[in-house]
Amino acid sequence: MKFTHIALTLLFIFLGTYSLAQIEKSRWSPMEYQIQNRLFHKGMGYQSFNTQIDIGLGANKKLRLQNKLHLDFGLNLNYGSFKSKAEGTLFISSFKRTNIHYFSHKSVSQLSLEIPLGFQLNLLKLNKNNIHFTAKVTPQIRLFTKHTGTKWDENLTVRETLLSSDERYFETSLLSDIYLRSGLSYSFYKKKLSLGSGVEYSMFGKSIGLYTKVGFSF
Repeated sequence: MKFTHIALTLLFIFLGTYSLAQIEKSRWSPMEYQIQNRLFHKGMGYQSFNTQIDIGLGANKKLRLQNKLHLDFGLNLNYGSFKSKAEGTLFISSFKRTNIHYFSHKSVSQLSLEIPLGFQLNLLKLNKNNIHFTAKVTPQIRLFTKHTGTKWDENLTVRETLLSSDERYFETSLLSDIYLRSGLSYSFYKKKLSLGSGVEYSMFGKSIGLYTKVGFSF
């Protein structure tokens, strides 16, 4: 099943990239390279995870749809570290879409691939600089995860890769999370530099927080 998911994901990316490549070059913006950071994400519910570190590197492109409206999409490599306050062995301990039986999470570290897709609307022009509104949905694909916790009062570390796990009582999914975000960005220095920030919600992690990003292009 995981091989099927991977094949469909790669096919979707290839077909989307091929279709977009056929559009005339004048409607494309230069490649922008980004550093992003998630802040203050705090989980809700009994078994919640608080974000310690969540940082990513990536690149994105913009396609002009109308005079002030752009389609914005890219790829990010993201690393996150999360803490849980759950106590005692749980029948099923869950982190986003991963379930481990007879376990209790203490912390999780994860390397992921993110595929943000959304829109950017030019709100205001100040001299030669621009203020934009952005709205994005970001599917997150798990590449490697390390779960640390306890099982019947014994310390245990469970590692999972894109295709497998070393724990017998384990349930997971290729799609780790989907983030929804909206915010503002400011481009300056001949549109080669940009700063952005806003609010973000984790659909599977059930957490809400802030994000920041810095972008640059040549």
